[in-house]
Amino acid sequence: MLSNELKQNPFSVPENYFESLQERVSQRAGMLSNEWKKNPFSVPENYFESLQERLAERITGTVPVMVKHRSWRSQLAFAASFALLTVMGYGMFSLLSKPEETIQHAEEDLYALIKTVSPN
Repeated sequence: MLSNELKQNPFSVPENYFESLQERVSQRAGMLSNEWKKNPFSVPENYFESLQERLAERITGTVPVMVKHRSWRSQLAFAASFALLTVMGYGMFSLLSKPEETIQHAEEDLYALIKTVSPN
């Protein structure tokens, strides 16, 4: 079983803490709500009166046309990658399209190598 020391609550609450709790919370909430009611933003004088005129001035101005220029380096890189992929594709196609001939040439090369190396 638990000892008597562990059964006792080590924490204490000030007298009338819960009786005055509602008053203190209401008081602090009232202080906060007054702070929240203040508007932290401000607008310059006659801002909305002159807004239409300022927008009309901006709209009537000419709109610059954006022209995109690609650099020669990016075009060169694109051309080089296209050429590389074309060469690789042709190489793969030529290897895979005639596997019998490739195997036959490999066998002939192997036999020729063996004949040159062997003493017979």
